[in-house]
Amino acid sequence: MLLFLPMDIQAKDLNEFRQRLGFNDPLPVQYGALHVAARSAATSASRCATSRMPSVSSSSACPPPSAWAVVALLLTFCVAIPVGVVSAMKRGSVWDYLGMGGAVLGQAIPGFWLGLMLIYSLLGAPGLAAHRRAPAAPSTT
Repeated sequence: MLLFLPMDIQAKDLNEFRQRLGFNDPLPVQYGALHVAARSAATSASRCATSRMPSVSSSSACPPPSAWAVVALLLTFCVAIPVGVVSAMKRGSVWDYLGMGGAVLGQAIPGFWLGLMLIYSLLGAPGLAAHRRAPAAPSTT
């Protein structure tokens, strides 16, 4: 907390800051306030999510994140199992080294970076379209 304050802060200003954030309260009171705030935020978020789609019940519909997870898992199995089988059958060949290289890259590349690169390559970089040059107007002379 002190890292975000100026170095020459007065003691009364520091106490006011601590009081406003609730740091002067005992730890059980701070924890209780944090728990109540988190529960109210979760309740309002779930209320907002259910109010957007009143015709879809939560028990019958598969939420999109879990559907994407299933698709990603199936795609992973459909690629990884055949590559592993080919690598095992052709040890020491180019296919084996390609499979090992793909496995090493898959473990080494951070997911957030790979996701951004896939978005940029498949959908185009958002914002780059604004920086592309417009075609030059034909000269009249």
